[in-house]
Amino acid sequence: MTISKRATKTRRRLIGAGGSAAAFLAFGVAPLAAAPGAHADGLDWLMDLFDPSAFAGPAVDTTGVDDVFGDSPFWDQLLLANPDLDPASVVEQWMYDPWHTALEAWITSDLGQQVDNAINAAYIQMNGEDSLDGACGLICNGIDGTEANPDGGAGGLWFGDGGDGWDSTVQGMDGGDGGAAGFFGNGGDGGDGWDSTVAGVDGTDGGAGGTGGTVMGDGGVGGAGGDGFHATANGAGGTAAGSDGGNGGVGGDAVASVFGNGGAGGVGGAGGDATANGATGTVVGGNGGAGGTGGNSAAPIGNGGEGGAGGAGGAGGDGTANGFSGDSTGGTGGTGGTGGIAENGHGGTGGVGGAGGDATSNGSQGVATGGAGGDGGAGGQGLIAGTGGDGGAGGDARANGAGGTATAGDGGVGGAGATGGTGAAGAVGGTGGQGGAGGAGGDATTHGSGGISTAGDGGDGGAGGNGGTGGTGGAAGGAGGQGGPGGAGGSATATGNGSTATDGTAGSPGPDGQAGATGPTEAP
Repeated sequence: MTISKRATKTRRRLIGAGGSAAAFLAFGVAPLAAAPGAHADGLDWLMDLFDPSAFAGPAVDTTGVDDVFGDSPFWDQLLLANPDLDPASVVEQWMYDPWHTALEAWITSDLGQQVDNAINAAYIQMNGEDSLDGACGLICNGIDGTEANPDGGAGGLWFGDGGDGWDSTVQGMDGGDGGAAGFFGNGGDGGDGWDSTVAGVDGTDGGAGGTGGTVMGDGGVGGAGGDGFHATANGAGGTAAGSDGGNGGVGGDAVASVFGNGGAGGVGGAGGDATANGATGTVVGGNGGAGGTGGNSAAPIGNGGEGGAGGAGGAGGDGTANGFSGDSTGGTGGTGGTGGIAENGHGGTGGVGGAGGDATSNGSQGVATGGAGGDGGAGGQGLIAGTGGDGGAGGDARANGAGGTATAGDGGVGGAGATGGTGAAGAVGGTGGQGGAGGAGGDATTHGSGGISTAGDGGDGGAGGNGGTGGTGGAAGGAGGQGGPGGAGGSATATGNGSTATDGTAGSPGPDGQAGATGPTEAP
């Protein structure tokens, strides 16, 4: 069983029309550098744009944005009372993404490269390359990482995305980290970890996503963990063990003064499969890597990144024993990543746990044991509490031969919901996040007389998060989040004479969260 990695490393661009003018008008954003009064030659204001001191302070005046969204009791109360509202998604879809798409189209066009290169060269000639503080220029995308320099380069000081981290192809080296954006742009994606090609050596971890722009921009996506080694043993009494998958990289943070979402955590690498061809062989599949934690958002408008799936966390490796009295065990699925934190929006959803590895034993007296599913990641803290991730499914088990024993893996436990946000003055606290569902138990099958088939139990649901504290003035605390449902038990089948089959038991629902505390009667 394998988990697909990101198919491409393209920057996140959505098709759409629109310009930056609407963004600046909507938020009252000031120009990057205020133009001084007219001069005799009429061009001094242009030269001031190339003065590094113009970038010493904030790039834009976002006081109005902070007052309305980031530091506003009205904004907190509005979202807490209407948790289905998602302003960050609206801003991203209708304003930021079309604007960012147009900007990237300019930067990568022939004309754009000619103009931007001239601007960048003029700036460096006037102020020196050190004044860029590691950025590629004023308007440019950071370079992608390489084996010699794994981390992606920083984007332009004014505009441009950070470069993507290098996808590792070298044993023992993690994927490179994504580069940071400047004022406007997205952080680069983290590079993928190395897929193991050496017995007994685990796949490496994915790189971290880069930080989004300081005015507008999303954090980069964490890199996927590398897959574990697929092991094979040929001959009687052979032993084969798949190695473990690497962990997914953490998502990049959004530190924007206007808008930005945290990047999603990277997917955990799949555990390596294992196969033994011969009597009395023993095989163990590798364990899946954990999903990366979602990036945080401190922006006035922004959500936390979703936790990386354990393959969704990383699927456990499969085990296959071909021969008399073979023993096969599937690997354990990886744990889903924790959702990112959002100061003024929705906390990220926890990552899904990885599925347990399947196990097969082909031959009489064989034993097959499916791997357990990985647990779901916890929801991220936010003004609106994040939901826990679902647990991974348990691995199936199959014994084909007389006297075989097949025991499927149990489902993973759902992730816990986050605690609800604190209410604004006089307002009720936020509702706790819902717990994730438990993973389904694996199925078990035996073919042959005297077989014993036992299906896996479903995982328990995740606990609901506690309600948030009420606002000043003695407001009531928020309601606790609903616990997640338990996973279904697996099915067992035994087809031979004198065989037994036992179905798995459904998991228990997660406990509901407790109500939040009453708010203080007076401000501290």
